[in-house]
Amino acid sequence: MARLLAPAMAFVCIGVGFSDAAFSQSECNRECLIGFADRFTKALVEHEPGRAQLAKNAKYTENGQSLKPGDGLWATAGEDSQYRLYATDPAAGQVVLLGVFKESGTPVVAAIRLKVDVRQVTQAEVIVARNDPAVPFRPELLTAPRSVFNEFVDPGERQPRENLLGLLNTYFDGFDENDTGKRIPFDKECQRIENGAEVSGATDPGADPIRRLGCLEQLNTGWSKMVTSVRERRFLVVDDERGLVFAVEFFDYAGVLKTVKLSDGTTLAVPAGMQKPCSLMVANLIKIKAGKVRLVEAVVVPVPYGMKSGWGRQQ
Repeated sequence: MARLLAPAMAFVCIGVGFSDAAFSQSECNRECLIGFADRFTKALVEHEPGRAQLAKNAKYTENGQSLKPGDGLWATAGEDSQYRLYATDPAAGQVVLLGVFKESGTPVVAAIRLKVDVRQVTQAEVIVARNDPAVPFRPELLTAPRSVFNEFVDPGERQPRENLLGLLNTYFDGFDENDTGKRIPFDKECQRIENGAEVSGATDPGADPIRRLGCLEQLNTGWSKMVTSVRERRFLVVDDERGLVFAVEFFDYAGVLKTVKLSDGTTLAVPAGMQKPCSLMVANLIKIKAGKVRLVEAVVVPVPYGMKSGWGRQQ
C-alpha cells in the first residue's frame, strides 16, 4: 500500500496494583483486570512468563500463531508501554490493553487481550504491528489515550451488550457488503486511527484529502469495494461503562480489481500491493457514544491471505 492513500484496511496486502479485595473466585473487577494486564506486560518485557500468572494450560497466540509463552515478543520486547489504553469486561473476565512497546529498541504497537479465571490468565492473545511499508505506522503519535475513550456512559444511557454487538456488525458490513457508510450511525466527529496514524478525520492539514474525510464521508466514496470480506469477526471485550467494544477480524482482498469507481464518478487505481490476494488482521477498540461510532483505534497487521486467528469464533 502506498502511504499517501488513506484507509490502511482498504489499501494493503499498553501499574495498577492487585489485591485479594479486588478479586473473588468468580469475579475480577476493572481494577483487578487492569492489574493482570500490567503484570503481564511487565513479565513480557522482563522475559519472565512465569510472572504473568498464566494457567498451566493457558492458550497464547501472537499474530494468530500459537506460541509457547517465552517465544516471539516475549524474547524481543525490551521496554514496557507508557501509552496504556484499557477496556475491561468483568462479566466475561476479559481485559484488553493497547500500547506501544520497544522491540530491539524499535517501537511496535500491540493489542494484548487476556481472559482471567480464578486468579489465572487462561487466554492471552497478542496482536503486534511492526513498521511495515504496507500499513500506516505512527507510534510516536500515541502519547496519551484520547480522553473520549475514558468518558463514562450514564447508567440510564448504557446500551445492552447485544445492541453494541449488532451496531459493530453493521459497521463491518459497511466495509464488507454495502461499500457505504449510509447504514452506519457515525458520530459527526468520528475518527479512525491505525497503528497511531489518523486514517479518517485526520487533523493534520498535510494529510491527503481522503484521510481528511470523516468516517461517513470517507466510506461513502466507495473505496471499500476492493474489500472482499470482513470475516472471523470476534467481539471479545464489552466495556459498557465506557461504551467500548474490542473486536478482532480479518479484512480479505482477492486482488482481482485494478481500479475502483468512486461515488463521485472518479476512478481510483488499486495500488499494486492490492492487486494480489492479501489479508489484514485488525484489532479494534471502538468507542460508541450516544449510539454512534465515535472513535476507532486499531492495530493493523498484514498477514497471509486467508489466514485464521487461531481462535475460531471463540469469545
